[in-house]
Amino acid sequence: MLRRLSPDDTDKMMGYFESLGDDTRAHFHPHPFDLEHARSTCEDTTPECYRLVAEQDGKIVGYAWFAPAKDWKYPTVGIGISDNSQGKRLGGALMDALTAEAKQRGIPGLSLTVYKQNERGIRLYSSRGYKIVGEQGPQHVMDLIIEEE
Repeated sequence: MLRRLSPDDTDKMMGYFESLGDDTRAHFHPHPFDLEHARSTCEDTTPECYRLVAEQDGKIVGYAWFAPAKDWKYPTVGIGISDNSQGKRLGGALMDALTAEAKQRGIPGLSLTVYKQNERGIRLYSSRGYKIVGEQGPQHVMDLIIEEE
């Protein structure tokens, strides 16, 4: 089930952080995986930010968001899936939900960075229409232009 992240989700978010292995953590940044960050993430109700979770059996198994970022043309996207839930199409569902929300808000595009060696992430983002538009150190910069219907 996909739903909005809630201020009451701090403990579940910590459980999610703890479910991430080293490889997953290395690809999902820029934030730390501690209680303070879990709390601040869950309690942030900034209207320009949109945060979703994938929940199974009462546990958060995926997390995705977009938010405005200084010096970026479009809001930036972040996504992560717990190790045991990868490969189950949750990433695609979260990405599609982010795009639908951005489209509903009239946001013309979304941006993200992905480590060049993160082949799974690059495949996911490319399958959702993201294109590599630049480089930022060890990462690709990818943009999605949202078409109006």
